Amino acid sequence: MYRSPSKTSRSGAVVVASLMGACGGSDAPLGPVEPAPLEVALTSTVLEKGWVTQDTEYRCSYVMTATTSGGDDGELLEWVSGDVAATRPNGRRATTQFTERDLRDLWGSGEIGWSEIRTAEESATWDTHFQLRYTFTLRARGGDRELTRAVSLDCT
Repeated sequence: MYRSPSKTSRSGAVVVASLMGACGGSDAPLGPVEPAPLEVALTSTVLEKGWVTQDTEYRCSYVMTATTSGGDDGELLEWVSGDVAATRPNGRRATTQFTERDLRDLWGSGEIGWSEIRTAEESATWDTHFQLRYTFTLRARGGDRELTRAVSLDCT
């Protein structure tokens, strides 16, 4: 049987109060709360794609965005390694590894910090349509925590 919220709000408050009492709930502070570890999310947008020259050069222009969340002011993640894999419709694949300098050039820095957004605007060219998959490894500065993040682009 369906009951509208107005008919159950009074009994709902009693249930919540009873549960708080049973669970030892109070208004006392819980103590210091540790922030979530610094994380990074990658997104991508294809800006333009198409043939540059008749059936010989296909170009895809795009932007990737790295956005951090969690962590504390001053926390940093360092770009440690990365690669991009380009795959043709027939399954043929080409992979390029990035050096530390490549990563700095791509993201404008060798690291990304707390509450930061970095963008990388790029283009890739091949003799046919293709898909791209970028994979990056980041390491928390001064720690041993590593993150691997990937982002894909459909340039077909």
